[in-house]
Amino acid sequence: MFRKNRKLIIITLALAVVAVWLVWRSRNGTVREELRDFAVKDTGAVTKIFLADRAGKNIELEREFDAAGKPTGKWRVNKKYLARLDAVNLLLETLHNVQMRSFVASTAYNTIIRQLSTTGIKCEVYLNESDKPEKVIYVGGETQDSKGTFMMLEKSIVPFVTEVPGFDGFLTPRFFTKEDEWRWKNMFNLTGEDISSVVINYYPDSARSFRIDFRSPIDFFVSSPVSGEKIIHADTAKVVNYLSQFVDVNFEFFDFMLKQPQRDSILHYRPRCEIIIADKGGKQKKVKFYPIQVNPFTIMKTDTTGDDAKYDTDRMYAFMNNDSELVGVQMFVFGKFFRALFDFDLDKKPAAKYSR
Repeated sequence: MFRKNRKLIIITLALAVVAVWLVWRSRNGTVREELRDFAVKDTGAVTKIFLADRAGKNIELEREFDAAGKPTGKWRVNKKYLARLDAVNLLLETLHNVQMRSFVASTAYNTIIRQLSTTGIKCEVYLNESDKPEKVIYVGGETQDSKGTFMMLEKSIVPFVTEVPGFDGFLTPRFFTKEDEWRWKNMFNLTGEDISSVVINYYPDSARSFRIDFRSPIDFFVSSPVSGEKIIHADTAKVVNYLSQFVDVNFEFFDFMLKQPQRDSILHYRPRCEIIIADKGGKQKKVKFYPIQVNPFTIMKTDTTGDDAKYDTDRMYAFMNNDSELVGVQMFVFGKFFRALFDFDLDKKPAAKYSR
């Protein structure tokens, strides 16, 4: 009889503890609802986002407006560069959908607070061009299962585990603070109708160099920038198709391997190729392309004969913005621009087949 009562007492006490715990959590959640409201309801009203880490790196993302005060659909990074819209939109989506997943365990409370104060990223969200942030969130690291993210709102001492419903992962990587990673990696973005001229110079194979002066599909000419001689019968379809490929052309990476003296030394040599493109407004852009020596990131380290390759066949360096920035480009993307003068000549005859 005593054993039966003892079991009953233990079960009753256990249920009572669970009930008290559930009531406490429920009350805590109700009272502290404002402390776990991480979401930004109207991301269309967001005009600025400020990110700062404990290492001193800051990112300011600002929405652009035209002269009439309407959004252009573009964002700026630190008032200098156009921002990657995919990264901005993902951050806005995160801010809109983030929600509390669970409370932080009491045993981990001090650790999480310490983490947020030492390595957390501060995110300030501004609405409607206000100078005062609508929301300030401190973003920490991931939970042990890598499916939750520790966050805490400003003026709160209560951290929470947050999530975006439907996303199986943690959110910290979306709040990055490296300027180059926020920048739009665009090199060319002109339609054929916007282009006034394109010049491609090859070194030392200058016979392949060409120039296209373009007003319309019925008013253009192709010539050699070396001799000035024009092609008599230029291929209209090839010219129009060539110029149409300069829309949304992106490079792959900002160089991080070379020091400034090494970059300067490259510029002492002639480029393998250079592209000079001008729009109809007279704005000109010049990009110089140089070979990349085989390095740990090179995929093909041998040439067609099986010998050790000297240069990377998949990528090239490119100097842009008046030689102030060195970037890497993929030949898969840029190879289509490296045409030759004779490619546009309708009178060009195919090479004769070899015969004995």
